Amino acid sequence: ALWGIPVFALKSLITFARDRLALSLRDGVMNDVSQNLGNSGDGHNLVRLRRLGVEHPDQRLTEEVKVMCAEYATLWEGLCKPLSDVVLTSYSLSVLMGPANLLSFYGFFIGVSFWTRRVGPSFATLIGELQDAEAQLKARHAHVSEYGEEIEMMGGGAFYRLRFALGCL
Repeated sequence: ALWGIPVFALKSLITFARDRLALSLRDGVMNDVSQNLGNSGDGHNLVRLRRLGVEHPDQRLTEEVKVMCAEYATLWEGLCKPLSDVVLTSYSLSVLMGPANLLSFYGFFIGVSFWTRRVGPSFATLIGELQDAEAQLKARHAHVSEYGEEIEMMGGGAFYRLRFALGCL
């Protein structure tokens, strides 16, 4: 439970940095806007954006900066949390097992993961095959559903069973 304290502290620091970065960028944008008012020949960029139909371009700019900073913070949280978990877990395991045993432990899992990836089929292949089988089943069902009366009247049940078994439809 004590290992969670640094992780929570890191998350709160990232959130604080996100808010400070957003504020700093918004201040920079607004300072640029205020300094460049009337400097360009045909009006300011915000005036041009308003002419193009963008409502409240200053608010949109600052909101987009806030969203961008939030996305960066989410990216860092997504990177820092797993890495901090690995580092803290590795440290606690090295204290319990010793560095040599920990390295052999990680080496075993790395080797097994490479071997499994090499020997076993990839998930993309398995998912593709499953989707193909589902598509064939739906196509067959739609065909039989559409021509069910004709198949029954002409006595084609055996013929269609043979076609389905051979994969012709």
